[in-house]
Amino acid sequence: MCSRLWPACLVLLGACASTPSSGTTTQPDAPPPTTGAGADADADGIPDAADACPAQPEDPDAFEDDDGCPDADNDDDGVPDLDDHCPDEPEDPDGFQDDDGCHDDPPVTVPE
Repeated sequence: MCSRLWPACLVLLGACASTPSSGTTTQPDAPPPTTGAGADADADGIPDAADACPAQPEDPDAFEDDDGCPDADNDDDGVPDLDDHCPDEPEDPDGFQDDDGCHDDPPVTVPE
């Protein structure tokens, strides 16, 4: 008997799942204010009054995230973070793989 009722249960469950709950609707989050107290023009979560770069959103990368400015080169080694394989460790300009953004030691050659 249960097997004959199962299709009807599935139909009822599907109908319940597809109808909205009574009287509740979800509204999208309101954008941050762009003027007045609490304004956040770049929508990075840092109010313009405390944001050093109010027109550019912060890049949340765990490096100086409270200043409100994107950090293009966290380790200041001249290799942009987008291309830097080690964005928090500076490159060592030693003539060996100097464009990857990582500190690396050149291979040791042993004279024969």
